[in-house]
Amino acid sequence: MPFLAQKDIDDVLFGIKQGINYVAASFVNTAKNVKELRKLLNDNGGSHIQIISKIESHLGCMNIDEIIEASDGIMVARGDLGLEIPYYDVPYYQKQMIRKCHEAGKLVIVATQMLDSMENSPHPTRTEVTDVYYAVELGADSTMLSGESANGLFPVEAIKTMIAISKRAEKDFYSRNYYERKLEKVWSKEQQDDKRSKIAYEVARKAKEGEYKYIVVLSRTGELLKRVAKFRPNSIVIGILENEKMVHIQVFLFLLIQKNCLI
Repeated sequence: MPFLAQKDIDDVLFGIKQGINYVAASFVNTAKNVKELRKLLNDNGGSHIQIISKIESHLGCMNIDEIIEASDGIMVARGDLGLEIPYYDVPYYQKQMIRKCHEAGKLVIVATQMLDSMENSPHPTRTEVTDVYYAVELGADSTMLSGESANGLFPVEAIKTMIAISKRAEKDFYSRNYYERKLEKVWSKEQQDDKRSKIAYEVARKAKEGEYKYIVVLSRTGELLKRVAKFRPNSIVIGILENEKMVHIQVFLFLLIQKNCLI
């Protein structure tokens, strides 16, 4: 049975025409699922569109390595995942997926029931605050609201709350010597003959030693930019890219546009 139903195909084709930058695929269980979606995008003028694979099943958890490799990012979709696996296993798999995405240099999003009570209340529970904080502390690139902002009574308050918790958690994330604890481990998994990875690692290391405020990266494809960001330097990373589409997909960086990129 194909991974994509006809309605999925129609929706993707419609999205391509609207100029979307990301597609989030539900219930991705294998890399084959991702490749099927990628082929559809490539064959219809959407080769630049990034694929976020939503992990919502035990099989997806078991095949997470191959799914990460085939995807541009991962969403830890805890709602359906908590129905597919024992609820007490969800934090374990969340932590593992964040770690594996870091090592692969891929975007990772934590979603579902983060500030659930704020659908009906202007204030979160203390447990929810801890949940959001923990996700950011683990290194999630993004935390996502669902019902809180889609149909809740306090969408603006929910967004402001998420931002406040995330900013506080990020202070601790970077103050606990993330570079020393993580960068060397990530680098040890890199291919030593990979030129881009070597450049990215040295840039991140020099920025740390020199306490530079900014890192400016010129990149035609965005790959070098993503590899520098992978090492999570304390500096602000500014990417200079040659087209606007590439800017839109680099959601976790502050970017500039340059028509004629040198790299």
